[in-house]
Amino acid sequence: MLCILCPLAAGAVTIKDRISSAQVKALVTECRSYEGAEVINAGRLITGAVKGAIRLAAVGDGQSREITKLLKGVKSIAILDFEDCSPGDRAAICGRIDRLLSGIEPLMEVRDDGYLLLIYGVVDDAASTVRDFIVYSPDDGTFICMFGSVNVEKAVHIINQ
Repeated sequence: MLCILCPLAAGAVTIKDRISSAQVKALVTECRSYEGAEVINAGRLITGAVKGAIRLAAVGDGQSREITKLLKGVKSIAILDFEDCSPGDRAAICGRIDRLLSGIEPLMEVRDDGYLLLIYGVVDDAASTVRDFIVYSPDDGTFICMFGSVNVEKAVHIINQ
């Protein structure tokens, strides 16, 4: 059962008010030392190359083309997968992430079959975008940060297809 809570919390403290991309990247890099943790830090060059590869693969596929348009504003990505870490290491990583995100209200909280997914970001209502967003699932051991912007209307359009 899917349950969505706290959609786009109004007046919340935003990521930009509290966390810099350097802090997020430092946390992801530090967690690389935990056994079982997998880290990807993709800067502008690598992110651009991946977007280019996706664009080439999307030739002739309408939905893939829409996804490449959605990702156009993403400048860099940091991913921490700690699902395969020991329970003690998972707890330590979750504690570090929770401290980094403390005091910040999520834009959205999703519960699906008991699993929690938290989404943070900076909402720009005038441009209909979400910038510098984080997707965090402590239950799945996943922490994904995308720096740049994504058009909300395009994202909703793709999700509804």
